[in-house]
Amino acid sequence: MHPRLVVAAVACLLLAPASPALAAPVERDFPGPAGSPLREFTPNDPAFDCSEPDDEDGPGNGGTVESCGTVWDAQSQIWGFAPSSTRLTTLHKDPLGPRVGQPQRSGISADAAWKTTAGRPDVPIAILDTGIQWGSEELRLQIALNAGELPAVPDLDGNGVVSVGDFAGLVAPARGPNGDRTKVDAQDILLRYSDGIDDDGNGYVDDIAGWDFFDGDNDAFDASSYSSAGNHGTGRANDAARRGHDSAGKVGVCPRCTIIPVRVWDTFVVSGDHYAMGAAYSADAGAKVIEVALGALSNSPSAKAATRYAYDKGVVLAVVSSDLNTANHNYPTNYDEPIKVNGTVADTYGLGAAEANEFGLPLTDLGLGAQAPVGTYFRNSNLTQYGSHLHVSAVGDTGSFATGQAAGGFGLVISAGKDRGLDLSPAEVKQIVTLSAEDVLPGDTVGIGVPDLAQEGFDEKFAYGRLDLGAAMTFVQAGKVPPTALFRGPRWWQLVDPDKETSLPIVADSGARTGTHSAVVEAARGIEPSDSEFTTVLTRTGLGDADARALGSVPTRDLAALFPPTTDFSRPPSTSNVNEYAVTLRVRVTDASGNVGEDRRVIWLHSDPDLLPGFPQFMDRGGESSPRLADLDGDAQLDVIVTDSGGRTRVLDRQGRDAPFWNGGTGVLAPVLPEIAAHASAPAYRAGVPLPRGVSLTPAVADLDGDGALEVVVTNSAGRVTVYDRFGRERFVVGVDRSLSAPAVRTEDYHVKSGLFGAASVADVVASMPGLEIVAGGLDGRVYVWGADGTPAPGFPRSVNSKDSAPDARGAELITAPTLAQLDGDAQMEVVIAGSEVVDSTGGTNPPAGATDLATAYRTLVRRIANGTGALGAASLVHALDGDGSPMPGWPVVLDALVPDVLPFVGPAHQLAAGDVDGDGVDEVVLSNTSGEVETYGADGTRRTTHASEVGPTADPRITDRTKVLNLFEYASLGDLEGGGVLSAFKGGLTLGGLTNLVLVGQN
Repeated sequence: MHPRLVVAAVACLLLAPASPALAAPVERDFPGPAGSPLREFTPNDPAFDCSEPDDEDGPGNGGTVESCGTVWDAQSQIWGFAPSSTRLTTLHKDPLGPRVGQPQRSGISADAAWKTTAGRPDVPIAILDTGIQWGSEELRLQIALNAGELPAVPDLDGNGVVSVGDFAGLVAPARGPNGDRTKVDAQDILLRYSDGIDDDGNGYVDDIAGWDFFDGDNDAFDASSYSSAGNHGTGRANDAARRGHDSAGKVGVCPRCTIIPVRVWDTFVVSGDHYAMGAAYSADAGAKVIEVALGALSNSPSAKAATRYAYDKGVVLAVVSSDLNTANHNYPTNYDEPIKVNGTVADTYGLGAAEANEFGLPLTDLGLGAQAPVGTYFRNSNLTQYGSHLHVSAVGDTGSFATGQAAGGFGLVISAGKDRGLDLSPAEVKQIVTLSAEDVLPGDTVGIGVPDLAQEGFDEKFAYGRLDLGAAMTFVQAGKVPPTALFRGPRWWQLVDPDKETSLPIVADSGARTGTHSAVVEAARGIEPSDSEFTTVLTRTGLGDADARALGSVPTRDLAALFPPTTDFSRPPSTSNVNEYAVTLRVRVTDASGNVGEDRRVIWLHSDPDLLPGFPQFMDRGGESSPRLADLDGDAQLDVIVTDSGGRTRVLDRQGRDAPFWNGGTGVLAPVLPEIAAHASAPAYRAGVPLPRGVSLTPAVADLDGDGALEVVVTNSAGRVTVYDRFGRERFVVGVDRSLSAPAVRTEDYHVKSGLFGAASVADVVASMPGLEIVAGGLDGRVYVWGADGTPAPGFPRSVNSKDSAPDARGAELITAPTLAQLDGDAQMEVVIAGSEVVDSTGGTNPPAGATDLATAYRTLVRRIANGTGALGAASLVHALDGDGSPMPGWPVVLDALVPDVLPFVGPAHQLAAGDVDGDGVDEVVLSNTSGEVETYGADGTRRTTHASEVGPTADPRITDRTKVLNLFEYASLGDLEGGGVLSAFKGGLTLGGLTNLVLVGQN
């Protein structure tokens, strides 16, 4: 412990207002009598409050908790008091704030809420993530069981629900292979009572303890999460509802709530459809909260509808803000219904900490010295996101930590309502936690380093404030339930053209427990206007409860009048104010008792005189894939071929209309995903949630068979490749071999999957086959090649994994589209593709241990750069295959990297670029990987150039950060910029300064 902290701690003990002395051990029961003092009857977990000298659980008071070094060793993020070591130094400083001069509390006040409730077992929290470790002792008794699939048993543990503790003595504890073989866990129970019958008729056979949508069975065991996503689901379950009070470690925010484990993928980066399956199931399984610490790569109709379905069934959705210090918004965060959570930290958190802590590695090896004193607990963590669509902050350096806490906090609010006979709706929970949040004021963010910008009320860094669960309890105890207010239209960030549109319809859910209510719609410029800047643009009174009510329309001239009269909405926004043309709408609903609920929505005023008629066209789903232009019907006009995340392929004419020649004027749809087909009878899908169909990726258009007519080749994320003729008629379907990535073969080191993530490419690859071939890289780590009629090419599929056989298989996904390059000068192209398997610097299978969480991964990356330790043995491979599947001479190429697996399923593989750079008749290939260099390799696999990673002297003088440019997840391109026939490589990246800002989470 740094001497300054020792001095501060001693000073606090001598000078701080004294807490009542605890002369004798207090009653050990947790959480103690309602209304008991905050620092009494606390859980006896070592990490909860071991750094506090007034802890009644310490050895001097008859307890078992040993003291620890600093506040960082304790669970200070959930405390509702000021830690003793910062009580004198970390004060509220804002002169206009209600607490000026008082010590800052370090956390979200879960302990204050426990004086009202510690949760209820009939408030299950569904964790949509990588699954669960059944052997986690602090979660073993927390798993919610489905009584509809189990026999009636006595309530042995007396908690009023069917639970794991009720099966002690009824089920052999060694039945399941993955838990403690001396204690009964949920896996033992599900294996004992799985009988192949859907006893409760919910569409999921034997869903006794959650579900696994990744493997497609009823065992949500986390068998294969990897790198920084390792055991991610178990971690979030612990944050939310770890049992605690067992002298074992830590305590969850809602320790008497239960957990429904739902395995949706093997990382926290998922498809929107897998999120949708988990959300729909969780709602039907009776979850009261769904925790989503995931980033979805697609916005599917199923995901959007499943979110609304869960919300309508009364489920609160706690959704992560993600981890990249940007103002963009991931899915499912973007949907109307979730409560979006980001993270706050202390200004000096991790800044040279002398000891490791739960959030990641110390940075003493960066030469930053020992831990500095805390100046403020209010900094927006740089490993979470911010922006206009945000609701509350919790405490954590990544969004995942914060969201797990928040989910537990929402469970406490729901539990308190149930205790009072209130069945709180998701809209009411959102209003309670935002209205009771601790508003972060400008002066209170001042400490070491540059503070985040804050203001009274909502702001884009802290939203409505940091969760204050103790204050939330006062709303519930008083029966003060705010009215419902939720925008349904306009859409988030909708473009509104004030030159072409005369009015903007306003649609919202509104309601109040007190009966009639009024609604006011206000508007102001920007994404975080203060209260005084809003102008009323619409008023309604005497309203009754209604969903998606049309409140009226706002003239667009009134919105344009918020700006100076000379504003030209067709001009791009200035680089200094990218939100220049943003307008925030706010709906405020007031009930008969004067309670107010509100919601916000940001739109953009934008005029584009160059738009063609019929555009822009709202797809109501993700358009992540790139469109293709081709003349399919032979009328000498280019048609637009568009695929989307709903599995649909459309062809549009130049007016934006569906071309009548393509499937009769309608899009063609991919089939339902095999993972969900067996569950089509589940209530969510019977109620209208669309069955997921996967993402249809960027199409390829070519004359495959040489008959003069174009074919359209559509890759679907489910692992199918469908070839259509030019009229949208299906010619043939091929796909990956799902048996090669069956659940039984998946492990942490062999994290293969079934599906396709990169679009198929088309070229003449195999000399012995007529026409053109279709080439795709599978999530099973294999390259597939099919002929023009769908015949598999000899030698394919070809694995690029290190080893595909047990017991020590090693391999990973192929996540990019194959690059087709001319490497040997013959008539055929060769296949070049990057792998995502992490290897050592020789290409072997002994890489250094990977990061176990995202914060650690980023810290490791910075440390290795700063220490000049180079690759430390980590690397990934780029493969080049000939038309018979054999490796090209000199390939694969080993690409060194610092931490290639920093973000699973997004790296380390990068899309490659190929072209004849030197004019010798064969192609060179520009290669890069996550945390490696950008390099050009020759056709023979030798390195030709390592491209500079510094900002050059001729760069734009406005670029102020001129530190080394790093490769994270951005791809290189080749192009002739000047028209002279010379190809140049282009690539964006994150500077070392930007990366350091991510790691020093409380600094700016």
